[in-house]
Amino acid sequence: MRQRTGFTLLELILVIVILTLILGIGLPKLGSFLAGDELKASSLRLLGLLKEARNMAILEGRYFRVYLELGTPKVSIEKLQTIRDEESQRRYKKISGDVVIKELWKEGVGLIGEGEAFITFSPLGYSETFYVYLRDSFGREFTVGMTPFGTNLLLSEGAVGREGP
Repeated sequence: MRQRTGFTLLELILVIVILTLILGIGLPKLGSFLAGDELKASSLRLLGLLKEARNMAILEGRYFRVYLELGTPKVSIEKLQTIRDEESQRRYKKISGDVVIKELWKEGVGLIGEGEAFITFSPLGYSETFYVYLRDSFGREFTVGMTPFGTNLLLSEGAVGREGP
């Protein structure tokens, strides 16, 4: 009697069906997990840029502004000669490909949801209280914020700190 080597067509089809089911269940969760990492990484990049602007303001003894292009991932840092100086060129950096800056809430101004917004740091590193809301393509949000006088930086999942328009 001959010894059988290999697999039957039925066995191969069964293995393919099982693998398809496993991948069909697992891939959406994996994509969601990876997207969450992108959102958190983008939030950390924005937080780093805000810290950089604050530190440069303190070290150089000048006003610095962080410009946010709302609805996009674009951010720029600019040194101002005076607080009213608006004439310099800005080069934007992208914090991410799939994460956008949704809104900015600033104390005394309220919620800004479109166009360009900015955060100003004084030569002492002070800034008004603000919250920047980031959103990914899955609708998840992260909040990056700062309390008065730059004493506390916030990085949190979800939209927190919003105090209304």
